[in-house]
Amino acid sequence: MTHDQQTSLWYLRSCSMFDLCSESELEQIGGMARVHSAIRDSQISLDQVGSHVYFIKSGFMKIVRVLPDGNEVVADLLGPGEFFGRIEDVSGADIAPFIEEYAVAIDEVMVCLFDRPTFERALIEFPSLNKSLLAHVADRVEYISTRLVDMAFRSANERFDGFLSRMAQRYGIRNGDSTRIPIRLTHSELGMLTGLSRQTVVRLVGDYRRMGRLEMTSTEIILNHNS
Repeated sequence: MTHDQQTSLWYLRSCSMFDLCSESELEQIGGMARVHSAIRDSQISLDQVGSHVYFIKSGFMKIVRVLPDGNEVVADLLGPGEFFGRIEDVSGADIAPFIEEYAVAIDEVMVCLFDRPTFERALIEFPSLNKSLLAHVADRVEYISTRLVDMAFRSANERFDGFLSRMAQRYGIRNGDSTRIPIRLTHSELGMLTGLSRQTVVRLVGDYRRMGRLEMTSTEIILNHNS
């Protein structure tokens, strides 16, 4: 096994997508993958045909969607163990009309990537990987559905609370009476992710800070649970 294959295998072992794979299957899949690093603010284009599939080992990515009028919005956040790339038809989900998107590294990111034909071959050869992919896609659909319900029916405070709770559950590091979420976000980005205006987010962040419930730094969000 080459050094690159050993590196890919090490990354795959820590990705929940591959938990159902045996050690021998992981070794074979690791030989199909490549490791890629992205520095902060670097971009990865997501083309219409989904040329590549990316699995995040470390760091965080934001998915940016380009609207028809040219404006850009942050559509989602992704962290360790999650994947991105246009793989709807690979996973069996309905194929949405192509929308221009790209991924941006929030911090230094390490990913394992597969070219599309190789990933499709892996899904055929390793049923455990196919099963895991479908489960992850189902989780992603449920998560997005919850966000849409919040935006449609919840108050501003409830949306903000729900977003912070989901981020803490997905990425938080509990430390005593606080949870650290190692993600750097602007007020505008928080607004896009919660369906709130920037002005409303600024007000809510100020309110939560005064109550001692929230701290935001240049590198993380801190939730205090006893305030």
